[in-house]
Amino acid sequence: MNTIRPVYGLVTLVLLGALFFWFENEPEAFSLSTDQKSYADVMQELELAVTQRNFRITGHNKVGSVIRERDQIEFPDFDTLQFCNLTHAKTLLELSPSSISWMPCNVAVRS
Repeated sequence: MNTIRPVYGLVTLVLLGALFFWFENEPEAFSLSTDQKSYADVMQELELAVTQRNFRITGHNKVGSVIRERDQIEFPDFDTLQFCNLTHAKTLLELSPSSISWMPCNVAVRS
């Protein structure tokens, strides 16, 4: 049992160091990209890219289509897709429960 603790402690220090580095060098809050593909193709490619990188889709909000249905009006597509790597999320949350405010990753798509 004693041999496991130093390894766990080292892993904890490495992860905490990475976490503090990330917060000090925080990336931009968002980036913007445009494409000429159809909306359906963009959404399909986004979902595929998320799952191919070992992330799990945790939510999908179809705001534009819900507004169209509710109000019976023409309204553009607006979607948000939430995703995260659950293994990494579990480790991070065990180390820092307050980091939940940074989860999950969120991508907004609009036509």
